[in-house]
Amino acid sequence: MIIQKFISVNPYSRPNIKLKGVKGIVMHYTASPSAPAINIVKYFDGLKNQNSAKSPVYASAHYSVDDNSIYQAIPDDEMAYHCGSNTYTSEALKRLSKYPNDCTIGIEMCIDKNGNITEKTFQNAVDLVVTLCKKFSLTENDIWTHKGIVGWKNCPLPWVNNPNEFERFKRCVKQKLNISKEEKNKENEFMKFVMSDQGKQYAKNAISSLAQKGYLNNPDDWEKRVDDGTIYQELPWLTLVLMDRITDPNFC
Repeated sequence: MIIQKFISVNPYSRPNIKLKGVKGIVMHYTASPSAPAINIVKYFDGLKNQNSAKSPVYASAHYSVDDNSIYQAIPDDEMAYHCGSNTYTSEALKRLSKYPNDCTIGIEMCIDKNGNITEKTFQNAVDLVVTLCKKFSLTENDIWTHKGIVGWKNCPLPWVNNPNEFERFKRCVKQKLNISKEEKNKENEFMKFVMSDQGKQYAKNAISSLAQKGYLNNPDDWEKRVDDGTIYQELPWLTLVLMDRITDPNFC
């Protein structure tokens, strides 16, 4: 579950500037051993207290992920300061924009005391990215590392040291996205049947049978819902059919 704990609007970490769409998701690591996700949110929020006369720090990310939680610090439609740089890779400039902060979502992954991204954090990040990919019609090919955006920053360091982990991450995201597509296809096939003439007749037969058994009032109104399409939601259709089956004394 994503816990929304939006930080205050301020010049240093939440500039309140709308994104120009979402073209990519950028993975980071916190570089703070054992610090939980909520601490990262608090750090970003605390940047509002800087003295602008000094050299201020501009930094933030939309999400922070640890073993047990996912915190959202900035809304998905706002810009965060997570991958700003004086230079960017040619691929980032080509596929994203001249300033990738304006079209990407940043995710900070927490690390353990040894500087590693644990498997729990890894999988929580996978689930978050899958959710975002679905929301913004992205694929595993739209996932970036911070280093992949700017070229010089060794972030996330565990994946810079072991690039296979980033490739595994993208494979995990792809697998879950494909499963979701398969489930959606099955759902679509089911709904095609429900809305077919045969599906309508199934519903009407169930309505008539339940009315005769005394389990359903106003059968004419229910049949009108079948004809005008208002009943064509999976749960009401299944409920009628299953109620008819389980109230049949010959059903076993």
